[in-house]
Amino acid sequence: MPRKPKGRHPHHKLTAVKVKGVKTAGRYADGNGLYLFVEPSGSKRWVLRTVVHTDAGTKRRDLGLGSAQLVSLADARAEAARLRLDARKRIDILAARRIERRIAPTFEAAAKTVHAEHGRSFRNSKHRAGWLASLAADVFPLIGTRPVNAIDSGDVLKVLNRPGFSGGSKP
Repeated sequence: MPRKPKGRHPHHKLTAVKVKGVKTAGRYADGNGLYLFVEPSGSKRWVLRTVVHTDAGTKRRDLGLGSAQLVSLADARAEAARLRLDARKRIDILAARRIERRIAPTFEAAAKTVHAEHGRSFRNSKHRAGWLASLAADVFPLIGTRPVNAIDSGDVLKVLNRPGFSGGSKP
């Protein structure tokens, strides 16, 4: 195992050219807790290692920042800086992300919100009432209680392939 280099911790050690060209699997430090992880398959991802001080104590967190194909070095550095500021404010970023993923409105609640926000764009009150009524009759019984982030293509097909479903259009 290579020895840890002596001296100061790295600061902006990586370059965009190096990130693009590195092929050997391993962990590459950019500094300030930002790492580029290269997998044996060649995939690359950004990870921020930081310490979060919470009321429950001090915890080290490894926070994924995304694929190096989608997130540039500059963007990874900017996101890491933002997350480090949150950590200094005693925000447990990982716990906040978990809560954020769990909180999603049901399909029915989301549809009613969209209806309320865009209701004025319908041509007349009959269309406005009919849009929500057709969802209540055909869609809400099947997927209305599901969170919107849990609905997949199979759920949509279940609604569309339901016997007697007209889809709101006349042949």
